[in-house]
Amino acid sequence: MNQSTSDDKSIQPQPSSLDLTRSRPGPVPVLRYGSPVESDALKHGPRMYVAVVREPAKLIDYVPDWEHLAQHAIEPNLFYEHWFLLPAIEAFGSGVDLRIVFIFSSNPERPTGPPILSGMFPLEHSGSYLGLPAATLSFWKHPQCFLCTPLIRRAQAKETLQAFFAYLASEAAGCSLAELNFIPAEGPLYQVLTGVLHERTVSFFVF
Repeated sequence: MNQSTSDDKSIQPQPSSLDLTRSRPGPVPVLRYGSPVESDALKHGPRMYVAVVREPAKLIDYVPDWEHLAQHAIEPNLFYEHWFLLPAIEAFGSGVDLRIVFIFSSNPERPTGPPILSGMFPLEHSGSYLGLPAATLSFWKHPQCFLCTPLIRRAQAKETLQAFFAYLASEAAGCSLAELNFIPAEGPLYQVLTGVLHERTVSFFVF
């Protein structure tokens, strides 16, 4: 695991200047859930939606959903919880092409109600990979992040990953390569992940 010791910035688990201490937002337009995901793998499952946020100030509106997701994640990752990630974006996000991908799904307990957040993927876009020209999306790893496991709701883990890969394969993602870096090569999420990749007949390498 690569760790940086040259940057003296420190991320503290406290409200940032994005003002997370303000009153929680009221109802937000349906557009916050993004666009429906079109995928053959999801034809008979829950309705899935993808929302891509590039402006840090807009992330505040997702905090209540984000907190609930973290409590029900298939694997925890404090580095990607809102109280850590938002200050990290302020400290290290300048000059980085970041996009936070939120995956929503229909609520199995309230099928006619609003969708629930089932996945959160902080991505960094780059025009090259290992020195070769290739539009690449990878999990964002700033100098004080030592684990890049995305937050994925346990009950919808498979469907969420299917929706995520459908997004990566779309023109909107703008990438030809995806690097799922700094995630454990074992455990419940890895089992679901490899199963989804095999179903999609995607070539992948573990190293």
